[in-house]
Amino acid sequence: MAKLNEAMGLGKMRVMTLSRIYAATQPRCPFDEVALITADERLVMWNGLWTDHTADRLRDRVRRLGGDAIVGLTEFTEDRGTTTTQTVSRSREADSTTSQSSAEFKTSVTPHRERRLQGIVVRFTRDDCRD
Repeated sequence: MAKLNEAMGLGKMRVMTLSRIYAATQPRCPFDEVALITADERLVMWNGLWTDHTADRLRDRVRRLGGDAIVGLTEFTEDRGTTTTQTVSRSREADSTTSQSSAEFKTSVTPHRERRLQGIVVRFTRDDCRD
């Protein structure tokens, strides 16, 4: 490939390879950390499941950042706070002899959580590791 590139006047070109994704293991090659990326699971996952589309989008981000792989890819849940709603219902009953009123309080708490993917974009320091 290098000879073909030189013959075409392109000089040395880096062949675009498929970026690797490491979730449970570490690469055997030395690397430099390029960036920490976080992705909203709604943007990259479908119903909480990994798809080929998920992997393609992650690999695209790795390449755009100049990386060769993503290391330590994990899924986590980010707590974005809660919303508390309180509702009051009042009732009043009256007849000729008595009068009665009551109030009913209902409280609901809704958590706001978002699932995210996070990993470190790395660039291998040895060229032979990029194959």
